[in-house]
Amino acid sequence: YPALTWGFVNEDEIIFICDEWPNAPYETLRDCPLTTKEVCQAVRDKEDAGRRYIRIMDPNFAEKIHQNTGRTTRQEYARNGLSYQLGIDNMTLGHDTVRDLLKADRLYFFNTCRNHWHYMNRYSWKDWKGIAREERSISEMVSDKFKDFADNVRYFSLGWPKFRLPEKPEWREDVRDAHRKAHLEAAEEAARQTPDGRDIRSLV
Repeated sequence: YPALTWGFVNEDEIIFICDEWPNAPYETLRDCPLTTKEVCQAVRDKEDAGRRYIRIMDPNFAEKIHQNTGRTTRQEYARNGLSYQLGIDNMTLGHDTVRDLLKADRLYFFNTCRNHWHYMNRYSWKDWKGIAREERSISEMVSDKFKDFADNVRYFSLGWPKFRLPEKPEWREDVRDAHRKAHLEAAEEAARQTPDGRDIRSLV
């Protein structure tokens, strides 16, 4: 299954992770039965059509080529109407950024985001296995077991999210506006006429 995250930034530049997909415990899920088209529809179902979204995709996942189509995952999503930019895949910088955001009280999670809580609290380094375990220093590789949603937070944080005021919708004149405007112009013209029909401006 893809692991999907939604977040926003308020006017104080504080990040809130507010939604996720799947909503079931992610670690219990196996092979995803959904097509790319169905996954994209699940994304659209989560998103408000009136809002502007900046979508970021794990570059390792995004550039994976599908053998049956010859296209990358990001291209497949684009063909289904969802555009994504590549995330910054710098593990050290990502860890430092997320750590700094948490320390500065600038990163919060909605309590409805069960998978984010579960994975962020279990994110860890990979343990060495076998006889050589006692002879090696701590691994510098992240364990794959609880990294999916934590990775999303890292990519989101490295996207340098900024607060933006909502864009005002562009005003467009429709039929009713034109009709109303014509009535006003006619009323103004009538107000300028003398009882005998002459334009009052010609008498000045």
